[in-house]
Amino acid sequence: MPPAAPPTIDVTVVGRNPGQRPGIRLHRVRHLDDQDRTRRHGLPVTTPARTILAQAAVLAPRDLERTIVETRRQRLVTAPSASSWRSTAGDRKAFETDRRRDADLQANGYIVLRITARQLRHEPLYVAARLGALLTR
Repeated sequence: MPPAAPPTIDVTVVGRNPGQRPGIRLHRVRHLDDQDRTRRHGLPVTTPARTILAQAAVLAPRDLERTIVETRRQRLVTAPSASSWRSTAGDRKAFETDRRRDADLQANGYIVLRITARQLRHEPLYVAARLGALLTR
């Protein structure tokens, strides 16, 4: 049985490209805000939220959702409580109109990504990750 491949380490580099190294996958960015940086065991790393955003481009939607759920479970990222949100049910006509509009847009080459107000308010990390994944494709 062949030996298992060594794990790949993802590294975000600001500015220049330092070149390739075995076992390291580089992600080059022009700028990294201070709010996206932290330290773990003395090493500079990106925050969990920024890491998820970077991974959105390479993870399948199901894996991305699992990652977000797990980081929230471990309290590495938080979201506002959903208790203040109130549901507003749309009527059948609005539903049909929205689906017709989606079909027309898609027929003309647009990508339709439906985001609810609740998701935008209470799951901004998920919304940003999905948008980031779409934009990188």
